Amino acid sequence: MHIRKSIFDSHSEKKILSQIASRWESKLKLFPQLPLSKIVAIDPSEVSKKEFDYYRKSNVDFTFCNLQGQPEISIEFDGIGGGFSRNGKYIPLRKTADPYRKLKFDFKLRITSQLNYPLIIISFDELERFILDDPLIVVDSIIGQYLANNRFNQIVEERKEHFKSITVSAHPAEVQGLLDWEFVSAEVEAKLEHNIIYSEGERYHYLLWEKLGKKLSFSEMDLFDNSIPPAPPNGFPQNEKELQQLQNRITAINNAQKMGYRVIVRTPQGDITTDIWIRAVDCPHVNPISTIWDITRYVAFKRAYTILELNYPKN
Repeated sequence: MHIRKSIFDSHSEKKILSQIASRWESKLKLFPQLPLSKIVAIDPSEVSKKEFDYYRKSNVDFTFCNLQGQPEISIEFDGIGGGFSRNGKYIPLRKTADPYRKLKFDFKLRITSQLNYPLIIISFDELERFILDDPLIVVDSIIGQYLANNRFNQIVEERKEHFKSITVSAHPAEVQGLLDWEFVSAEVEAKLEHNIIYSEGERYHYLLWEKLGKKLSFSEMDLFDNSIPPAPPNGFPQNEKELQQLQNRITAINNAQKMGYRVIVRTPQGDITTDIWIRAVDCPHVNPISTIWDITRYVAFKRAYTILELNYPKN
């Protein structure tokens, strides 16, 4: 019998906490090893007896709560198995000594998904830095995306009467365009306020534009590995065979375990190309496509700014 030297199960968990907690302390509080029963309330009749016994005994590695103490998003760190969560399932990369590891993770993912609560499983891949001297990681993008989506929904709810007034006062031919603009504005507002990687990417984009003006441009494209079937030759299906080809492609993308994105920043000094690949970690309110877009734009604009040796403005 003895007093534990740390509440963390490993050095890796402690490292995660120190990396993430300080960046989100103004919005979220991070709690390690919170009982699953403190996050999700389950009645014994809703699951099997074995599942309920496990539910009562199990913990979640990290849980972010808002400043009022309500759980917002939880993280399981799978250092042993090296796996991640995708489409509500745990995908292990290595065998472990626990034959029930996947069953346990899948149970947690299932019950949280049913309640639309975001639980993600990550490993060391999601802790790697995109830029050596930059602390931001995939987890920051996931948390930011979740918070921004929540804020967007709040804004829409707050402005319901304003949206209704548009449908009444505007010309019928202009209503849809005006509403689309309002929703896009609300989305950008939420992202700038809550998504660190998105807002930093936009900041570097603005700094580049401020220095280069019309000489600056960029292009972007999705990257896929060989597991993704090609699109129809003309982009849009011309017959049933091509329609099936497109459907197969969409299904493969939705189930892809890795996603990539390329941003090419064009400057007077030449093109600067940035390719980023990530594992397609997802959960309710988090889409890996948005994750890879935000990350690659951020890295691309910051790299371009650095390569061009532009001075960072002092505040």
